[in-house]
Amino acid sequence: MKKVGNGIGFENSWHEMRGIREYSSKKALFRFVVQEFIKTVPKFKEDYNNLCLYKYSKPPTGLGCLDFYKWCEKDTPIQYTGEGKE
Repeated sequence: MKKVGNGIGFENSWHEMRGIREYSSKKALFRFVVQEFIKTVPKFKEDYNNLCLYKYSKPPTGLGCLDFYKWCEKDTPIQYTGEGKE
């Protein structure tokens, strides 16, 4: 795949968002993910402080959702304060 712009995002496990997308920056990627997540889980709409993003290492194959979340939480939180700010 040819890289165009500043970055490419790939999503496989979030069924509604599967695909490959191009983003102009990390901020743009974070903003998009948060906005789409809020559409799926409306309780986060008013309070970004309860939403956490993580940079994580490759998880073991076959994890269920809860184990995957636990895997992510033991790695590196990404600072995000709404509207695309890192």
